[in-house]
Amino acid sequence: MADGNKAPDSTTLPKSKSKVMFSTIKNKFKKFQQSTEARTHLSNTAVLGRPSSNHRNDSSRPGTDDEQCAPAHENQGMAGVVDNGNATTAEAPNSSSFVAAVAHPLSVNSIEKGPTAQNVVKPELYSTLELWNVAYDELKLKEEKLIQEYEERLRGDLTTMLGATIAFSGSKVERKDLMRRLLIRKIDDIKENTWKLKFGGQEIPVKDLAQPVVGIIQWADDYISGALNANPYASVAWAGVSLLLPLTLNPSKQAASLAKCLDYVSDLIVRSTMRESLYERRYGSQEDNKDQEFALSSYKMYQDTLKSLYVEILKFQASSICYLSKNSTSRLGLDVVKHDDWDSSLNKIQGRENAFCKVYEILKDTRDQEIREAVFQRHREKIEAMGSISCNIIALQKSVDDKQREAERKELLNWLSSIDPSENHNTALRAHQEGTGDWLLQGNDDFETWKTKPNSLLWLNGKAGSGNASVIQHLRGSYEPNPENVVAFFYFSFTDGKKQDTVEMLSSIVKQLCCRRPDTPTCVEALRQYKEKGQRSDLKTLASTLLAALHGFTHVHLVLDALDECPYESGARETLLCAIHLILEKKPDNLHLFLTSRREVDIEAGLKPLISIPPLNTFTVDINLSTVQDALDLDIGLHIDQKLNAEPFRSWPNDVKEEAKTALIRNADGMFQYVSCQFDALRGHRGKYRIREALRDLPKGLDATYDRMLRSIDPRYQKQVASILKWLSFSCRPLLVEELAEAFILDPEKAIPFNEDDRLFNPEEVLAYLPGLVVKVPVHIDQYSDEYFIKRDEDAFQIRFVHFSVKEYLSSTRMTQEDFSAAEKTSHLHISESCLAYHLQLSASTLATKNTLKQFALWEYTARNWSIHLEEVARELWTPSLVSHATQALSANSQSLLNMVRVWNPGNLRNNLQTTPESLVSPLYYAASTGVFKLASLLIHNGADVNEISPDGREQSPLQAAAYKGHKEIIGLLLHHHASIHQEGGYFGNALQVAAFTGRQDIIQLLLDRGAERVTDTKILSNFSLIVVLR
Repeated sequence: MADGNKAPDSTTLPKSKSKVMFSTIKNKFKKFQQSTEARTHLSNTAVLGRPSSNHRNDSSRPGTDDEQCAPAHENQGMAGVVDNGNATTAEAPNSSSFVAAVAHPLSVNSIEKGPTAQNVVKPELYSTLELWNVAYDELKLKEEKLIQEYEERLRGDLTTMLGATIAFSGSKVERKDLMRRLLIRKIDDIKENTWKLKFGGQEIPVKDLAQPVVGIIQWADDYISGALNANPYASVAWAGVSLLLPLTLNPSKQAASLAKCLDYVSDLIVRSTMRESLYERRYGSQEDNKDQEFALSSYKMYQDTLKSLYVEILKFQASSICYLSKNSTSRLGLDVVKHDDWDSSLNKIQGRENAFCKVYEILKDTRDQEIREAVFQRHREKIEAMGSISCNIIALQKSVDDKQREAERKELLNWLSSIDPSENHNTALRAHQEGTGDWLLQGNDDFETWKTKPNSLLWLNGKAGSGNASVIQHLRGSYEPNPENVVAFFYFSFTDGKKQDTVEMLSSIVKQLCCRRPDTPTCVEALRQYKEKGQRSDLKTLASTLLAALHGFTHVHLVLDALDECPYESGARETLLCAIHLILEKKPDNLHLFLTSRREVDIEAGLKPLISIPPLNTFTVDINLSTVQDALDLDIGLHIDQKLNAEPFRSWPNDVKEEAKTALIRNADGMFQYVSCQFDALRGHRGKYRIREALRDLPKGLDATYDRMLRSIDPRYQKQVASILKWLSFSCRPLLVEELAEAFILDPEKAIPFNEDDRLFNPEEVLAYLPGLVVKVPVHIDQYSDEYFIKRDEDAFQIRFVHFSVKEYLSSTRMTQEDFSAAEKTSHLHISESCLAYHLQLSASTLATKNTLKQFALWEYTARNWSIHLEEVARELWTPSLVSHATQALSANSQSLLNMVRVWNPGNLRNNLQTTPESLVSPLYYAASTGVFKLASLLIHNGADVNEISPDGREQSPLQAAAYKGHKEIIGLLLHHHASIHQEGGYFGNALQVAAFTGRQDIIQLLLDRGAERVTDTKILSNFSLIVVLR
């Protein structure tokens, strides 16, 4: 077909055009069907057994209308009633038929269709694979005498072959089997060279005599072997072929014509068998056909046309065999009577085949169009699905990208700060009495102005334990519903070292601001470089980051509580005040800063320049609680009322309650903590006399209160209590209840410092030895925590002093109970000795694993922090036993050092528990990484190699380790003892390149000043330090 006339691709046809094409084919098929209606009607009439012009009065005709309309057997491929392969129709009288009767191929079924349940006639279809049987039966009805003679011929051949008279039951199954046996025997004769003809005194095998029949023999043999055996009932046709084969070998025109017909017929049988199989596989099921009526009609037309072809083939075979057998003087002799009807028979067969081919082509076109429509529909569905999938993929990709960015953002913020400020806030809320602080929160002009004025500062100050009112909840309720506002806060705490650090405070505030933003400011993203280097950003960078994170908010209310709990001695408080100045000097209009503390001299001096002479356009206010004593007494009175109305004080008489309230307010001097302590003491009294006696004997102030608490401790446990008071006062982080219980039974002065048999039955029982002094705080350990490694992502309880004033009293010189003193230096000395005793005892026989660290709750803390505590002790206070224990703990290749590294390696925070002796770092490398100057000096004094390379995979020297962690004093110490400043090793190179990577300009300058050569290989340098190193 020319391109211009080429049919369009079905996948591109519009739906309307597709319908038109299908309708055209359907009409074409129906027109063809009408043209063959008479023949089809005649065929149906004959098969159904209705009287025809030749058999109208023949009462011997097999079958009746009732029998032929019977329902089909459920296990039978064709319609009709068949029982175990035997036909149920009656055999015709006087019939010696090869098959007496068959189940009839058509019946009429009544079906309900539509709401009126009208009966419609539905043609009964039979399996296409049974068409040979159906055609045989139809021919038998039309040509009864011919078939009777043909079956007599078959019976004779079978009797001759098998040597016995054959009796037939008449079933279609037996017909198929007997004809198959006949066919097999004939072909076997050929294959065994037993089928021979005599010519000129010689016996010549048939297969060698006539080449034209060789193909026919091969087809028949293929059928027998199964190559073409898709339909076992085709043996009906092949049996006739096998009988005709000998008759084609006579040397006459008649035989030649017959051979031509037989060759053509055999070819048709083969092709028809294939068509049957194809049709059953491709068109047999019409369950998915949208036009059931048309499908049934087309299926019926296909079967009828093919059946008509089969009838002609069988008629040709039967007529030929009967004629030639009757007109031959011998079975394989010469022709006696000329018979020229073979060409006419062949023409009839060809006519039937042509008719079938037309039907087949129409049906194929119909099926092809259906397939094209199905393909087109699937194509459309796939296009729609692909479009949907594409949208889904885009949405999924966006979702994945968003989640990835969110995960990276969350990881960055968690690295920025692991502190949860809500822990302290929730503790304060539990202790807060409703109504207290209303003097400030409701109607106070200074407070109202502070909330809205740009760049405002309010400092609320008073005595320790004054119950400085928390305004966080008030601000949250007033401002946080609006997403343009944010309330951030930070509680400084004397019990937690991280909550005494200004850098930690700034980091926490930045994190809180980012959590209220939909985006991550560029300045915050820039902090990622520190994370990737294992560093922390400096104070100025964080202050600038905080100021940048303020942008975009209308109001940012920032509350910093208990500035006085930031230590003064270490210089941390001075750093905090400097940070406050850095922030306020930038005059952020949307910032409102709220500070609380005691009125300490250094804090007042630091804030005075901001308050007395505030920067331009800055609002500041100083609220001294001592000037609002009446308001404080009112708040304390509300607190006392709440306590007296709860158990166990509810049953007190009202007059006793009033006396208690008056006495407590008078002695409290504005301190809530004092009142709380007295209620703990009054709890055990019953009766007016005892209660009034206790009220007259109230201690004067908090010092006297704490002194009384300590004196009430059982003398048998005073040493153990004094020990854990030191632990609580100066531990590097808050202790968990199980850790404190372990410290309670630890005595470094004993020969065996730790005995598991001394453990309390329940760790929380340790709280009974500290009545009124501590509080149990529920916490959830962050999954990224490196301080509570073994408890990551678990709930736990921290033990803290009930108030800052407790630690202040224990570490002061005001104590009258010196045995309980918790002075800083002596406390660190005691804790370091205890840690070393515990760690060395366990390391003597146990390897640190996840299970053993859980079994010995204090081991993680002691292995990691004993050197930190010892560093806080003056070198002259180190006892010989302490030096010995420290040296033992840091022995090269020892299990003690191995356990320390497995618990915590400052140079590698991942998979430390996998550390093996082969990858263990040197003691000096560990000390340089940790930053413990005094221990590093001890190791060098004892002969440690200052240039030893670590075997842990980093291949660095102690100098490189100190440069990476930024420990300036250690760097100076190592260089003083001739550490090689140019020593190469590890990923970074020499110490200067390590410092350049971390971006520490002070370390870079120190190394340059000490003779380090300027870097020429800049491939690993950070942009931040590149100019400094190369200048």
